[in-house]
Amino acid sequence: MPRKAVGKNLTSKKTNDYNDLERPNTVVPADFKDVKIKNNKVRVKVPAMSVVTINLR
Repeated sequence: MPRKAVGKNLTSKKTNDYNDLERPNTVVPADFKDVKIKNNKVRVKVPAMSVVTINLR
């Protein structure tokens, strides 16, 4: 049974943003905290234009 969720969010302001040698930090990972655990169920609200990873502990 998970008791804690830790996540990372990879997102950007525009859908066509990308990283390259001139702009290596346009799209960067950030801590993701919009995940809740209640009654043995995990609820996640994933933002638009993002990739989220969640580690349940």
